[in-house]
Amino acid sequence: MNARAIIQLALATVVLLSGSLVSPLRAEVRPDRPLAVGDRLRYRVTEDGEPTVELVVGNTGAVELPFYGPLDAAGLTIPELRASIKTALETELYVTATVNLTVAEYRMDDLSRGRVHLSGQVRQVGPVEIDLSRENFLGRVLLAAGGLTDFADKRNVRIVRQHEGGETRTITVDLRAVLDQGRLEQDVALQDGDFVIVGEKLINW
Repeated sequence: MNARAIIQLALATVVLLSGSLVSPLRAEVRPDRPLAVGDRLRYRVTEDGEPTVELVVGNTGAVELPFYGPLDAAGLTIPELRASIKTALETELYVTATVNLTVAEYRMDDLSRGRVHLSGQVRQVGPVEIDLSRENFLGRVLLAAGGLTDFADKRNVRIVRQHEGGETRTITVDLRAVLDQGRLEQDVALQDGDFVIVGEKLINW
């Protein structure tokens, strides 16, 4: 495998491990953040010897615990819910319950939703949702959205950004340096409302 292929594989792996950047979910763990409907959790009780299972905060605000039933979760932080589960289990089922509870994904609220628009030589043309609670670098967003076509001019990818008052600014990014050479410092973080335009190479070989 040559160096270019290794770099592209590494970048794609980063996207997959971090979760799709165009997904309405995020996995940035914040212990002080109250849980809300739609949040997904990883749960296991050590004494059970059972594998980790996924819990979802349902529309009623509760999670469904195996062998126990529903327990209120919405509005609680992870440490608070962990303590609540431990108390419930030790009251009815266990002498001692070691509760392993972590966040798999937080449901993204409307204030954290943004959109960028992809056009030109991209495999997914149109609006793409991004998570405004973290940085969304151009290269990673494009990879998560399917990447570029074989005819894309990676040296001259344009980001058109509109500022308050109607003024527009165009930023040109050399994605060949980012994706093929691993020069991640040249990548650019996208903002809500950006238009990404990928032109076609004049000579395709």
